[in-house]
Amino acid sequence: MMIKAYLEHELIEKALAALDGMQMCGIQPDHITFLPFVKVCSNILALEHGQHIHASIVKRGFDTQLAIINSLINMYGKCGKLEEAHLLFDKAPEKDILTWNALMTGYVSEGQGLAALRLYLQLEHAGIKPDKGTYFRAIRACTAVSALGLGKRIHEAVKEAGFSTEMSIINALVDMYAKCGSLKDAHRVFQESSNKDVVTWSSLISGYAEQSDYDTAVELFQEMQEEGVKPDGIAFLSLLAACAHKGLVIKGLFWLRQMRDHYEITEELQHYDCIVDLLGCRGLFDEAEDLLETIPFQYNVVGWLSLLGSCKTYTNLKVAKRCFDIINGVDTDHTTSYVLLSSVYTKAGMYREAEELEISRRDKELWKKTGQAYIEVDNHIHCFSADDETHPQTAGIHSKLELLNLQAKQQGLLNDGVYLDTIPPVVQQDLFCRHSEKLATVFGLMTVPRDAPIRVAKNLRICTDCHQAIKIISKIEHRDILVKDIDCIHIFSNGSCSCGDRHYQSNSCTNAH
Repeated sequence: MMIKAYLEHELIEKALAALDGMQMCGIQPDHITFLPFVKVCSNILALEHGQHIHASIVKRGFDTQLAIINSLINMYGKCGKLEEAHLLFDKAPEKDILTWNALMTGYVSEGQGLAALRLYLQLEHAGIKPDKGTYFRAIRACTAVSALGLGKRIHEAVKEAGFSTEMSIINALVDMYAKCGSLKDAHRVFQESSNKDVVTWSSLISGYAEQSDYDTAVELFQEMQEEGVKPDGIAFLSLLAACAHKGLVIKGLFWLRQMRDHYEITEELQHYDCIVDLLGCRGLFDEAEDLLETIPFQYNVVGWLSLLGSCKTYTNLKVAKRCFDIINGVDTDHTTSYVLLSSVYTKAGMYREAEELEISRRDKELWKKTGQAYIEVDNHIHCFSADDETHPQTAGIHSKLELLNLQAKQQGLLNDGVYLDTIPPVVQQDLFCRHSEKLATVFGLMTVPRDAPIRVAKNLRICTDCHQAIKIISKIEHRDILVKDIDCIHIFSNGSCSCGDRHYQSNSCTNAH
């Protein structure tokens, strides 16, 4: 009873001490005893304790029990140790659908949608029947890599399996279609559902927000209330994001006050960070700093990072350095702060300072997250990274990229201030370099029918030069190109972008593309 009480309150160390005491009294645990221990380690991300418990499980020979295997895979996946999770999966003497779901959860949680989808297809090929949880994870994986075609195929499988009326599935589908840039499909699923909750509405509102359609987002927000669904903090976050994507400061502040005063919803850190992003994008640095210094949250690294990113747009060195110092006062090993300040230096023409900062970052072994871009063609997902030469069509992709560069020069687009004013001269010289999203886009030009839009997903924010290059490509090729990054959906058409060039400038060519 004591162990159970400790675990219910997630007091893992006291529970382990009680377990030791139990064994000293001659009472030996069975494999069932260890299950709640592993579960708590998963919930609180206690990797070291989880590894200790795993060792005890192996010592007692319980590591062949299916329930134990599933729990351990789930624990390692949630703690970001996917190699360990996959090793357990591969070595498992038997597997059930929960085993597959546990590993898929880990991949989806770590943003590895492609790996999760490969696992789903492997499961499908093996003839194993998915359950509702499997489909939910597969849909989320499609969302991560903008796999619209595969998402539609999974949607059909969901219907055949009888899960299409499940609320969690409906919400996942609306979110998937919206984040893949297909608002028509998102709206269709939304309208076909007879049962909608606040998550359903928020997912659709968020979809319009990501495409910078503030007016429709507000219309849906008001319609939601007319239908008797009370908004929550997530719904307001979607609304604030719509304001941020359009640069609507006054409306953003209005909705923040409405949330607190009229709807009596307590602001969370994410709401404030959204306002900081909005203020920073409009160059209101004093107001953004005042907000960051007065909100009732400590160690708001995300907010200061957002403001640091905005400093690049306005070349505000003073605020950028202050943000950098504050971030590193909290987290001395924060890679992104180095990357962002380096980009501000580069924009200001301070190339020596940018290089010194990069050297300092490398000396501290602060590695950047590898940028990857995904594109789905004929139900197959292709993954690209910077300077990628592993793809079977690499030669053709590079040749097409060089041709586009030549066409841009011949049409005078590389001398056009509309495209180059925001780009430092050192970057202009290599605007068509081989970054991941450019490679994916060019591959799309080569393989996607001309009457269909090209859809690319990026696991980071799109950078300045890639954003401008894809604008140029859309003009030269007369193609609509959708690029979903971690911030919004960029719809490029005839040389312009739906984001109004507001949501790319805080990233730079110094990122790991």
